Amino acid sequence: MKKLILLLTIFLYPLQVWSLSEGGIKEFSQKAILDCDNYGSESCGARFMAMGACTYFISINKGKSNSEAMKIGDAMFVYMMHSHQIKPKILFNKDLQIKENIKNEFINRTNFCKSEIEKAVPLIFKETQGNDINAQPELKQRLVKAFPFWYLESLEKIIKEGNKLN
Repeated sequence: MKKLILLLTIFLYPLQVWSLSEGGIKEFSQKAILDCDNYGSESCGARFMAMGACTYFISINKGKSNSEAMKIGDAMFVYMMHSHQIKPKILFNKDLQIKENIKNEFINRTNFCKSEIEKAVPLIFKETQGNDINAQPELKQRLVKAFPFWYLESLEKIIKEGNKLN
């Protein structure tokens, strides 16, 4: 139970205190230090990916555009990785795909912000497709379930296209 409360605090509390801006995210990442020696770099990397994804969805729900929210979520991931001195390459295999253990932990951790994903999906769908998805509850639920996988695929695509891992 203590771990659940700690995780919820890490995922939700900081975004209420720090602004959803690059400066606010950078400040947060310098103060939110996890014991990555204990958890392991891969686990921390998965946690930071989930923090980035949840920050993306929270940003959408706070009125940010899709591209603006993605920049904010990416900043969360990048600054957390940087402040913990974790190189992104440890998250990927030789084929530039995210390692399975990291995918699994990421998906489990994004469940902590599932309510944010559920609120964000209609907003994202409206912005990108121009349609209201609330009239199609089955499609909405499928998209809610698919969004963590979409986020992972997007990250893999960026890495493969840029072929840069530091």
